Amino acid sequence: MFSHVCNLTRIFLISRYLQVHLIVIFIQIVSVVIKSVKSENMDKFLSFFCVFLIFHIIFCDAAVPYRISDIDMHPHINGEKSLTAKAITTSSINTDELTKEYWLENAIKLVTEKVNAIPNTNKAKKVILFVGDGMGLTTTAAARVVLGGEESSLSFENFPHTASSKTYCLDKGVADSACSATSFLHGVKTNNGMIGLNGFARRSNCEDSNNTRLYTDSIAKWAQDKGMAIGVVTTTRITHATPAGLYANTAERNWETNAEVIASSCDDYQIDDIAEQLVTGEIGSKFKVILGGGSRNFINNNETEHESKGMRSDGRNLINEWISKKSSRRFIRTRAELMDLNVDDEEDIFRLFSSDHLPYHLDVEDKKLVEVPSLEEMTMKAIQILDKVQNGYFLMVEGGRIDHSHHNGEAKYALDETIEFSKAIQSAVESVDLRD
Repeated sequence: MFSHVCNLTRIFLISRYLQVHLIVIFIQIVSVVIKSVKSENMDKFLSFFCVFLIFHIIFCDAAVPYRISDIDMHPHINGEKSLTAKAITTSSINTDELTKEYWLENAIKLVTEKVNAIPNTNKAKKVILFVGDGMGLTTTAAARVVLGGEESSLSFENFPHTASSKTYCLDKGVADSACSATSFLHGVKTNNGMIGLNGFARRSNCEDSNNTRLYTDSIAKWAQDKGMAIGVVTTTRITHATPAGLYANTAERNWETNAEVIASSCDDYQIDDIAEQLVTGEIGSKFKVILGGGSRNFINNNETEHESKGMRSDGRNLINEWISKKSSRRFIRTRAELMDLNVDDEEDIFRLFSSDHLPYHLDVEDKKLVEVPSLEEMTMKAIQILDKVQNGYFLMVEGGRIDHSHHNGEAKYALDETIEFSKAIQSAVESVDLRD
């Protein structure tokens, strides 16, 4: 028993505290000596000693000879020894920042602006909701550094009002996009993986997905009931969880096609998948602008779009079905068509620029993918089209690939997507009348 416990002790100490190698060597020596001792009492005592040592190191830290100093935790103050300190010189800093007057004057200016600001009490006629999926505080902080340094600001950080919110599902501490979208688009907390259903529903449950008593209504429906037009722009599949939150009610976020409904042992004749709800549903079928990715979810598996086979198994081409609903509908197939679009025409616009999610902005530039528009370009065209609607509009714009790059551990992509998201917001703010 003693040998096994001490071996575990050695492994633990080496992996967690490299600085205590001397203690490990001591235990090894004791182990060799004690192997010749047959005393049961000695065996129990030394086993207890090993367990106690682990406990002491974890909870008391008394056996660790090295403690992290303030200098190690804040490398910028580490003088000439720090590479960061060497890189940051007064030549790279605005010299005005070296004075106390600079900071005090800026503080007074900011407070004065806030105090004198006149609140906009007009009834909102044009509403744009920007969603940076996966964009937390650490992401925005790092994006500022990439943009130009810690003192830089992303466009939305200059808004007159900012706030933080809690994100969680009813059954999960870490929220996914489905329950999050239901929360901020429907105003209702729900369970992980579900869209537009209340907390009584169970994920992937066929009956619950068709139970209208469990359905919740999105802000898109509220706006439509007031006669407003609806638009959605995203860099993800248009059937992905966040955009789907505008128009879908489903017990499973992954039911983007009928094939995925069948894979969950549900009847695809009884349950409308997410793509189908966009094209034929009460809410989605009335959208005026739809720009994003995910064409594969709208065509059958014997058809191709963007050189990729469709994912449907019901023989339907939902793109053609959408076009056939109204003579004023137009499915755009190229970025050039989008940019040249005459916004004065009374047309509903549908465009999917990729079979899956849109490529990352960095890849679009590196590979010269000229037929893929930027989030900023899609946003501006959507606003131009919706601006022609007399009763106003609701537009949701999602920078969805921030989240994907974080999931993949690709920080460079995540920060670039955040900056692109900020650009889209800045252009939108500059192009609209904020009194509306």
